[in-house]
Amino acid sequence: MTVTSMDRAAAVRSALRTLVARNGFHGASMSAVAREAGVATGTAYTHYASKDDLVLAAYRETKAQL
Repeated sequence: MTVTSMDRAAAVRSALRTLVARNGFHGASMSAVAREAGVATGTAYTHYASKDDLVLAAYRETKAQL
């Protein structure tokens, strides 16, 4: 199975939501998010330049789903 770039980005956003729910905002470092998503930390940074960018993307996605 080939994982596309979009799949990895979605996995990173999902992992952030999971970790924030479980551990709070400060318990969701980029390295922890990447580990939860099953990607390398560098891959997470390829999609999101910072944790702030990732949080904003996850917020927008969640808001659109609601």
